[in-house]
Amino acid sequence: MASRKDRPAASKATDSRPRVAVIVRAHFDCEKLRDLARILKTGIGYEFFVFADQTHGPLDLPGEPVVPCSDRMCADLGLVGSLPPEYPIFWYFGDYAFYCALHSIPGFDYYIMIDYDVEFVRGNTYALESLIARLNIPGSPALDMVGPSFFLRTPDWVWSPDCQRVFPEVYGVFFPLVVLSKRAAEYLYEWRRTEAAAPPPKGGKYLMSEAFVASALVAAGRFHCADLNSVLPECTKWDTFRVNPAILLGNLPALDRSIEFVHPVYSLREYLKCDRSNPLGLPVGPKLPAASRNEKRQSQRTRRVTR
Repeated sequence: MASRKDRPAASKATDSRPRVAVIVRAHFDCEKLRDLARILKTGIGYEFFVFADQTHGPLDLPGEPVVPCSDRMCADLGLVGSLPPEYPIFWYFGDYAFYCALHSIPGFDYYIMIDYDVEFVRGNTYALESLIARLNIPGSPALDMVGPSFFLRTPDWVWSPDCQRVFPEVYGVFFPLVVLSKRAAEYLYEWRRTEAAAPPPKGGKYLMSEAFVASALVAAGRFHCADLNSVLPECTKWDTFRVNPAILLGNLPALDRSIEFVHPVYSLREYLKCDRSNPLGLPVGPKLPAASRNEKRQSQRTRRVTR
C-alpha cells in the first residue's frame, strides 16, 4: 500500500468516477485556512479550490487555487446582490457559493463546500475520500445532497416561519460541510434566480440557505438527500460539530474514535477575537441559535430522506 507521502497531491478524479470539486469557503486569510488547504492538497479523487469572498476587497492567498466570488458576481448571475449589513451575502445565502462554482468551474458532477473552520480530525483526507466514494454507488440511487443535521425541523426553528410560507415541510441542513450534485445545484440555482427576480418578500425574509436547500430538494420529489452520519456513520456529533463554542486549533478535546470532522475550530487570532460571553461564540456575523432539544430528537428519527 502506498504511503501518504507517495500519494499524488490534489489529483483529478478519474474518468470512471464522478468529477468532484472540493471548495473551501474563505472570507480572510488565517492559519486555520492554510492548515485545511494543506490537508486537502494531499487528497485524491477530486480537485481542490478556495472560494475567496472578495465582496469587501481583494483576498490575496498566494499558492492557493483561488476562485474569487463577491456580491457583485451574485448580482451578475441573477441572484440577490445585497442584504442588510447584519446579513452577509455568503452567510445568509450560503448556497450562493455553489452557483458561483457552476459558473466559474463548470464540468463537475459534484461540488463539496467546506468552511475554513472545519477540522479534519485525523489530519488527512481519507474520510472525505470515503464520502466521495459513497455518493454514487452502483445499484443505489446517486445522492444529490449530503450534509450534517439534515432532518425535518420543528415550527420553533428560527428559519421555519419563512420557509413554511413556501414549502409544505421544512427540512434543515447545517452548512459547514455540504455536498450537492450538479443537477441539484442547477435546480436550486434556477429557483434562487426566480426568487431574486420577484419583489422582495412582504412581511418576511428571503429563505436562509440552511432551510432553503434541504426543503427545496425534498419538496421537488426527485432528489436523493442524506444526513452525513448516514453516509459516514457517527462521523460528527452534536457536541463537537456545532455553531459554538469555538475550539482552538491544535487543542481538540478527547473524541470518540468515529469522529472525523469538528466545527468550529479557530486559529489563535480568531479565537482571541471570539466573544465567549456570547453563547454563540461567533467572532463576527449574525446570531444563529443552536438546535433545540426537540430538533435533536427529531434528528435521531430522520437520518435519510429519499424521494
